[in-house]
Amino acid sequence: MFQVLELAAMASYPELAELGRITLRERIEGLFASYDTPGRLWYVAEDPDGAPLGGLWVNPGMHPILERPEAVIVAVAVHPHVRRQGIAQALLEHMRSELAQHRLESVRLFVHPDNLAARRLYERLGFQVSTLELTLS
Repeated sequence: MFQVLELAAMASYPELAELGRITLRERIEGLFASYDTPGRLWYVAEDPDGAPLGGLWVNPGMHPILERPEAVIVAVAVHPHVRRQGIAQALLEHMRSELAQHRLESVRLFVHPDNLAARRLYERLGFQVSTLELTLS
């Protein structure tokens, strides 16, 4: 699964490749360990030989403020050589269908504002911007 996590992290934070001190693998494992909760769900798209083409990680739970059932998508990633072939959309639609069976309809995710392809996909699937994060660097 590290390949999927690496793709997701690098898509959102390309500057990770330039950081030193600890390895990229250690950095990504630490980042995603903070989201590794009981009940997490993995969806993986594989080629006919079983190699991962993409994946989706979602954590069902409760909204931390509104105290309503929701799921938070932690990572969505597709290998660069198979992007724009509907893999991310298929993963998201499959996840949504499974969550709906458990009456979990509210789903949140975070996406880098410059990731226009991902934003278009999410909006096409019904996601709407509800929060804007601002940072001071």
